[in-house]
Amino acid sequence: MKNRTNIFLIIFLVVFLISAYFWYSKSQKESESGGIITDARQEEAKKSDDTFVLAIGKLKTIDLDVGFFVSEKFQSLEDLTPDIVYPAEVGRRNPFLPF
Repeated sequence: MKNRTNIFLIIFLVVFLISAYFWYSKSQKESESGGIITDARQEEAKKSDDTFVLAIGKLKTIDLDVGFFVSEKFQSLEDLTPDIVYPAEVGRRNPFLPF
């Protein structure tokens, strides 16, 4: 009985490995060929890249007036950011050391 189980297991393993090899090689061939879907995605990506490059090109023409930062009104602004108070006890120096 044990011998028959071992033979069945070996046959199953060989069939599984052969089918996995063919499945893997088939998926590699499909990814190398590209196909219509890949070409459509590449065309769509190229269009979006061109749109992005045009938008970045428009940013070069913007001229900012930095004189605002040296104006009296800007200098009179106050920073209202609250101070962060840390707790007095922060913990052990090395928390992984035994007690």
